[in-house]
Amino acid sequence: MDFIKETILTFSIKDKEEFERFISRKQVKEERKDVLVFDQLFRFYQENNAKSNLKGDQKYHAIRKRLAKELVNFLVLKKSSTEVNRVEGRLLMVQYFIDLARYEVAWELLTKEERSKKNKSVEDQLKIQHHKLAVLPYCGWEYFEETKQKIVQLQKEQTRKQQFQLSFIEIQKELNEKMITGEIGFAANIVKNVFKQYEQIDSDSLDPINYLRLIEIVRGEYLIKREFKSFAAVATEYYNKIFLQFSEGNIPLNILARLEYIMAHAFFRARNFAKSSIHIENLKSLIDSDYDAELNLKTRYISLKSAIDVFENKVKEAISEHEKHIESHGSKLKIKEKLNLSLNLVAYYCVDKGFRKANKILIYMNQSDAFYQRHMGREWLIRKELIRSLIQVEINNEENAITILENLKKKHADMLATDQYGMVLYFINAFLHYLHNPFQINEKEILKMEEETKLKIDPKVFGFYVWFKSKITKQDLYELLKAEYQLQG
Repeated sequence: MDFIKETILTFSIKDKEEFERFISRKQVKEERKDVLVFDQLFRFYQENNAKSNLKGDQKYHAIRKRLAKELVNFLVLKKSSTEVNRVEGRLLMVQYFIDLARYEVAWELLTKEERSKKNKSVEDQLKIQHHKLAVLPYCGWEYFEETKQKIVQLQKEQTRKQQFQLSFIEIQKELNEKMITGEIGFAANIVKNVFKQYEQIDSDSLDPINYLRLIEIVRGEYLIKREFKSFAAVATEYYNKIFLQFSEGNIPLNILARLEYIMAHAFFRARNFAKSSIHIENLKSLIDSDYDAELNLKTRYISLKSAIDVFENKVKEAISEHEKHIESHGSKLKIKEKLNLSLNLVAYYCVDKGFRKANKILIYMNQSDAFYQRHMGREWLIRKELIRSLIQVEINNEENAITILENLKKKHADMLATDQYGMVLYFINAFLHYLHNPFQINEKEILKMEEETKLKIDPKVFGFYVWFKSKITKQDLYELLKAEYQLQG
C-alpha cells in the first residue's frame, strides 16, 4: 500500500492547504522542497492529467519518508479535533497528573469530565471509570461502590454492543457472498438473533449508528429478495424512529448522509421518484456541507440523480455528469464506483443512440467474468452482458448478441430460474426468439410480456423491456422510455 497516495486521495483542497501550513510550521521558508514535492504528488494523484517528474530526484525518497511521517502527525492532530478524541485528550491530561501523584487534581478533572453533558460512547465512559480506579486508593474512597457499579453496568453494555457488532459483521459477510453468487435464500435466523440482541441494549445507549446498521441489514435482505416496495416502507419506519429519538444536530453528518442515500435508493427501486428526489436533495445538502459525506457518497449521489434525470427528459445531463465525474475523480474512485459509473454511462449512451460510444467503453471492460462477479456481484454482471447484447444488435453484430445471450442462460441458469429473476429470463428468451425470427415477433409478444412479468418492480429491468418494445414497434427508444415511465409509474 502507498500510504502517501491513499492519504492524499482523501484530502480536500482545504486539507491540502492545512497540511502545507502544518509542515511549514517549524521553519518557514519561501520555498520548501517538501511542500513542493507534496504539491506535485497531490496533483499527480488527484488529477488524471497531471504528470510527475520527481522520481529522478536523488532526495525524492528521503522527502517522501519525511512527508509520510508528517502526514501521520497531521492526521493524529486532525482527528483529535473531534469530540470523541477531545475526551481522550483530556484523559491523557488526567494521566499526566496521576503519573505525578497529583491525585486530587486528577480526581477533580475526572469528576468534571464525567459530569460533562457531551454525549460519550460507552467506551469513553469506561475509560473515565478506569482512570478513577487509579485514583481511588488515594482519594475519593467514598465513591468506590458507585464506581464499581458503574463499571459493571458499562461492561455489560459494552459486551452487548460488541455482540451486536459481531452479528452485524456476520450478516454483512453473508450478504456479500450472496450478492456475488446471486443466491436468493437468506439465513433469517441470524437476522432474528441480531434484532433480539439489539432489543437487549439499554434504551439510553441506543445510537444512530446502530439504527443505520439495522437498516443496512434489512436493506440487504430485501434487495436480495427484490422486495423493493416492502423495503421502502420498512426503511421509512426506521428513518422516522431515528428522528423521533435524536434531533438532527445529534446525528453525525456521515450517518445522516448514509441514511438519506438509503432512503433515496429505496424509493428509486420502488419507482417512487418523487420521494426519492426529496431524499436526493437532502443528500446533496449534506454533501455540499461535509467533505466526508462528499468523499463517501458523491459518486452514489450522481449515479442515483442521473438515473432519475433519464426518466425526466435529461439524458444528456446524466451523460455529462457521469463523464465529468469520471474525468475529474477517476483516480479517487473505488473499483466498484468506477465500474458502476461506466456501466451507467454505457446505458445512457444507448438511450441517446450513441451505441458505438457505449460499445467503446465495454471493449475496455475486458476483465474476466470472475473478476466482475467478485467485485460487483452476479446481478451486475448479468446486467452488463445484457447491455452488451443489445449494443451488438444495434451495431449489426446479431450473431455476437445471440452468443452472449445463450452464454448468459447457460452460466446463470440457477439464478435466472428463480421467481425474482423471471423477468430477466423472459426477456432473454424473447430477445433470442426475436434474433432468430425477427419477422415473427409483433406487438402481441409485448402484450404477453407485460402480462407475464412484473414490469413495475425495478427501473433497471424496465429499461431492457422498453428497448425491446422499441425494436418491435419501431418507436424512438427515448421517447418510448419516457412515455412508458409515465404509463407504468
